[in-house]
Parts: sequence; structure tokens; C-alpha cells
Amino acid sequence: MMTLARRGRRKRFTIFLVSAVTITLIMVCTYQPLHAAAKENRSLKKACIRATIYAIGQEIDLFEQRLKAVKSRSDDVDGNGGGSDSNSDTADNSAKVSEYKQRIKELKAERRKYWFMKVSKYTLPQSKSVTVAVTQLYHPGSILELVNITRSGPFYHLAGIKDHDYQALKAGSIYTMTIYLVYQRDYALPHIENYYVYVSAFSAIP
Repeated sequence: MMTLARRGRRKRFTIFLVSAVTITLIMVCTYQPLHAAAKENRSLKKACIRATIYAIGQEIDLFEQRLKAVKSRSDDVDGNGGGSDSNSDTADNSAKVSEYKQRIKELKAERRKYWFMKVSKYTLPQSKSVTVAVTQLYHPGSILELVNITRSGPFYHLAGIKDHDYQALKAGSIYTMTIYLVYQRDYALPHIENYYVYVSAFSAIP
């Protein structure tokens, strides 16, 4: 009887041990891909945040250039004397100076927000798959040469690329790319799609 009882206990222990090992293996096999996916998603978000900060910096530069140009025109108007036209130009320029200063202030505040943003609080923007025919060396700010692009766009300005590897894009090659529209660019025609983008993946088309 003791022998049978001992065998029963051993059998139950063996079943328990096999079950425990099986469950552990299942958990490990499930955790690893989930962990890898979460890590990749976090890296993508961090890259998009950096691209957004770059994009906002470009917009700040753009408005500072506009502000400088308006101030220069104001100085020219003031130097040419008075007159109704001169007064009108002065008022217009003054309004633009205020507008551009306010926009620069807003952009700097927005950039600070992204500087200190937690990755977990960031939501990935819209992504797209595009085909690009590269004819030159790309760098931050370059416009993607979309296949079949028209005068109406869309226009995508590089704000970042995976591993910061711009040189991987070779002139004379055509690529499929996955891009994220990280920030809308200020443009005179708001109905035209004009964005700063982050390239998360690309592959050459033979």
C-alpha cells in the first residue's frame, strides 16, 4: 500500500512539474514578443518626438525670418516719409510683427512641451506608405521626391529617419517608405498637404 501511495504522489508531482514548466515556457514565449513590440513602439515614439522638436524648430526659424523681413520693410517705409499709403503699410507691418511674435512665442512653448513630454503620453501620428524616387543626398529638411507628385503636393519634409541614417538612401534608387506625419508645416495654401515627417522604415524597389 505504501508503495502504491508513493507512486501516486510521484505521479502527481511529475504532472505538476510538467504543467509548471509548460506554463512557464508559454509565459516566456508570450512575454518576449510582447516585450520586443513594446520596446519597438517606445523607440518609435521617442524618434517621433525628436522629429517633432526638430520640425517646430524649423517653424520657429521660418517665422523669425518673416519677422525680420517685415521689420526691414517697416524701416524702409519709415525712411520714405509720411503719406496715407505709408501709414497703411506701417499699420499692416505692425500687425504682422505682432502676429509673428505671438506665433514664435506659441511655437517655443509647444517645443518645450515636447522636450519634457513622457514617452507614454505621446500618441503616434498618422502613418502612410509612400514611394520615393531619390535623386540626391537627403538631409534634415529635404523634401521627399514622391513618385507622381504634383504641384499640389503632397509635400513631405524630412524631420528624421530611422537610426538617423540619411546616407542609406541612395540617389538613383526608388524606395517604399513608411512615414509618420509628425507636424504640419505652415503654408500659404492650407488645403495642400504639407508636413514634416519621420521615416520609420524603407526598402529599395529592385
